[in-house]
Amino acid sequence: DHLLSGRDAGGEGGKKEIFVLRVEHLDEDWSEVDRIVGGTGDALPASRSHANEAAEKPLPVSNRTISAGGMANLCRALCGEIQVYKKILSAAANLDERKLEETMGELRETCPEETSLEPRDCDRL
Repeated sequence: DHLLSGRDAGGEGGKKEIFVLRVEHLDEDWSEVDRIVGGTGDALPASRSHANEAAEKPLPVSNRTISAGGMANLCRALCGEIQVYKKILSAAANLDERKLEETMGELRETCPEETSLEPRDCDRL
């Protein structure tokens, strides 16, 4: 919450702009942020744009191999982190309503209890 409140480490107030780069939409988000900060909107160089993409790494477990019950447990275990993620998404200067709804739809596919961009109380599980 400290990061999202606009307070810096020195205690001075002031609104901070947050830009979000969603891995699933990295090229689109990068171009948009680049334009916002005065750049050309060019895509990331191919050598850097997907360096951490999970599809290129062998993962022992994926959302295709975990059971529905296991995925529900994972969503419950990560509930607090998901609420912070939603706060960051809401504060992002580069995400419009369409992009926010697109990302929330992707989150709901994995964690159906996350019905709203509004953070929820995880203790009521």
